Amino acid sequence: MLRPAKTSLSERPAGALAGATIASLAGATIASLAVAACSMSALPKSECTSDDQCVNAFGSGTLCGPDGYCVRASDRVDADPSAPDARATPDAIPPLGPIALADQCTEPAALPVVALSPQTEVVTAYRADTSELSDDVNLLGACSGDSFGGNDGFFRVTMQQDERWHLYATPSRVGEDADVSLYVLPSCDGAACQPFGFADSCGPGGDEHLTVIPPQAMSVVVGVDSRGDGGLPVNLTVLIPQCGNGVLEHSETCDDGDTSDGDGCDSMCRAELKADTEPATEVEVNEDFASANVVEIPGGAGSRVITGTLDGRCDFDMFAFTVPSGGAIRASVKDANGQACEVGVPSIGLELRDRNGINVLGAGTAPGGDNPCPAIDDGDTFAAGLDAGTYYLRLGTGRDPQNAFAYQLAVEVSGP
Repeated sequence: MLRPAKTSLSERPAGALAGATIASLAGATIASLAVAACSMSALPKSECTSDDQCVNAFGSGTLCGPDGYCVRASDRVDADPSAPDARATPDAIPPLGPIALADQCTEPAALPVVALSPQTEVVTAYRADTSELSDDVNLLGACSGDSFGGNDGFFRVTMQQDERWHLYATPSRVGEDADVSLYVLPSCDGAACQPFGFADSCGPGGDEHLTVIPPQAMSVVVGVDSRGDGGLPVNLTVLIPQCGNGVLEHSETCDDGDTSDGDGCDSMCRAELKADTEPATEVEVNEDFASANVVEIPGGAGSRVITGTLDGRCDFDMFAFTVPSGGAIRASVKDANGQACEVGVPSIGLELRDRNGINVLGAGTAPGGDNPCPAIDDGDTFAAGLDAGTYYLRLGTGRDPQNAFAYQLAVEVSGP
């Protein structure tokens, strides 16, 4: 079974995974298709301040990314696509052209349409730019309860029932205001954030990733926004990963060529952490419900320990657990040795999410004293008396830079 090494979001470029992507926006409709077929190689994590440092370390076709780490040229496209630099090397894939985002979101039917089909061809990043648009709809603010003052733009995608889509956006310039946000909604109503959600976790220069699996055939609104004033140029990619084709794609943790459960790679191409290994070790990438590690608990109740690492800013690990009717889930974060965390560890969040993997039921809190790591314990009523089904625990770091943290996650699932 193919399993990727742990990489940051910036190390998974548009040219590094396979799937289908946006073709072209001509007026209001896309007529042709361009689809992804990319290699799985990723550079070792290496800090940089210039492109020359990366070229000297890894060869031509590598660049210094906006987050300060070396990436392949296909992972970063500057605001000027004609700039004469390493992007002209054979490893670099030039942008195919701009996406004409709609300035306002009033009626979904009036938005430009992106039409995709699950094929496998060459992929590159498309370019969107909200600099000349206005900040007339703060949809993401309505979804997240936060304020977003940047310009926003919109397009529409038609999705089929249970079809898996993955979207990601990367700022194509640097700076504190290069802070892109991405959301997918069933309409232009900002209050209608379900069943899809939003991506705004990584801060200036970071990628934002979002997976959508619609419960029925429908057209959805995709919004590109930002926290900073004004707008910004963005590299935007939309993929339709095909679980079961034996090719590891965005939002998949594994793909063993079938869609069977119980063989270590489940029907959604998520790694299964079997009960015969304790402690279990997380398998990356596992950042959302569609790529969460599925944790096996024989008999439906019991305890598991999972080891993993949060690699600095903007890293998320998600785990799926099956809970019986009326059951409860408890969890605590410990250090790599299974001991209480000490003062000075990075800021860590622990959330329990409901059966769609998007709604947050509640968040763990630090037990107090000198232990800053969060726990969901007996006093957290949001984690008790649950309906039967799959629930998700999500560990993550914040938007601010911080050191990597190796952890143990201790989880107990109990019956009514």
